[in-house]
Amino acid sequence: MSGLVLGVLGFVVLLVLLAVRIPIAIAMTAVGMVGYVMLNDVDNLLNYLKTEMFWRFTTYQLSVAPLFILMGNFAAKAGLSQALFNAANAWLGHRRGGVAMAAVGGYAFLWLPIIVLIAFSFNDSRSTATWHGFTT
Repeated sequence: MSGLVLGVLGFVVLLVLLAVRIPIAIAMTAVGMVGYVMLNDVDNLLNYLKTEMFWRFTTYQLSVAPLFILMGNFAAKAGLSQALFNAANAWLGHRRGGVAMAAVGGYAFLWLPIIVLIAFSFNDSRSTATWHGFTT
């Protein structure tokens, strides 16, 4: 069976599995593993899984996203978002469109760490002046 036919058949099987309410992660994993076995063999699949799963879960870049989510949850529970909005509203609320500017100002304080992360984490030169896009 050619790779194209196998890919189309796998896509159809994936849609059927999703139609019978199988979770997306399980359906995609099952279809991918069966397709890999049909193209190669079980030994290659097990060899791939033992090395690839380890390297995927030990990547530094993947550890940053859950920590930012955790930081956002801490900020929400501590009331930091409301405090930032109230501070921006106190500074800008008396002007025309002040509530909208306060919302933008509050979100600017929250998004600043993410902008710094993008500028320094994905930049090989470590200089924001010579950044040429994502280089990972």
